[in-house]
Amino acid sequence: MMWLQEMNDVRILFFEGAPGAGKSCLSQHLARQLEASGRCVYWLEEHELNEAVFAPFHAQVGSGEGAAITSLLVCWQSLLARIDRSADILCLDGAFFHSTIKVLLAHGVSRPGIDAYLKALYPLLARFRPCLIHLVCDVARVLQETIAERGHAWAALVAADVADYPVQRAAQQTGESGLIAFFVESQLQLATFATAYPFARLRIDTTARDWAGYQAALCTALGVQPDEPVRFEDCLAQYTGIYQPPDGFPEAYRQPFQVELVGDELRLHMGFTRNFRLEPLARNRFAIIGRPLEIEFVRDDEGQVCSAIYPFVPDRRFVCERLVTT
Repeated sequence: MMWLQEMNDVRILFFEGAPGAGKSCLSQHLARQLEASGRCVYWLEEHELNEAVFAPFHAQVGSGEGAAITSLLVCWQSLLARIDRSADILCLDGAFFHSTIKVLLAHGVSRPGIDAYLKALYPLLARFRPCLIHLVCDVARVLQETIAERGHAWAALVAADVADYPVQRAAQQTGESGLIAFFVESQLQLATFATAYPFARLRIDTTARDWAGYQAALCTALGVQPDEPVRFEDCLAQYTGIYQPPDGFPEAYRQPFQVELVGDELRLHMGFTRNFRLEPLARNRFAIIGRPLEIEFVRDDEGQVCSAIYPFVPDRRFVCERLVTT
């Protein structure tokens, strides 16, 4: 393991690990801590990486090894140019492996081809002193727990994506068992690349799901002074309930969603994924942990929570009526 001597020199932080290992929530937490300390930070989570940054690569990945790697390197050049123009530090959720090398391997790109890709990539990255935060875990156990937490609808969506990879079609592995087998093998591959990673790296085992402990360990290892959390005095139970998207909302997605109090925190249950953790930002506003999104609650004239703004279409304000309190 290599430790950083001076966080000020680091411009890229890669977070890698299996689904459920904590890539999104820990990268988001660190980005917030760095912002609180006065640093300019650009946090990119998996969905934005796949749908925007690496979208040209994903469109080309089935067109042959050479075209895929060329497209991927062009995507990296565009992203790195963006850092030069704006952010001081880039926190990336899955960019080094999950959204890139894993996809190359899943499409049958040879190991010599990936080695050649890395040989071209590392000189592009070197001046940014990229640190790899490798989140290891008991992959099968964590995936089973993640499926139980996020729900079988989430697992079905991920399993369908995984089953479409050429290596999975050849192996005839499908469903939740195929999903688990794929990521167990994928994380063994990641470990090989992490061992050979030429820059600073940090390894954290997240099997025990001690998120507060991992946040503290991450900040300590990187020399970041954590910002003291502000105590939220509002009663969380007032936000719980079932919320209904309005008329005019796309019918295929017009499903009620639930806000539930679990222990001392709120959880958001959507039709496609359950147990999004909510973190209070202010009265009526909560961040969705692991996503660059917020949910806003609306009060009536008597000050009671009566609706919420649908959080997964941030450029529109769909007011969702609170139907049932729980």
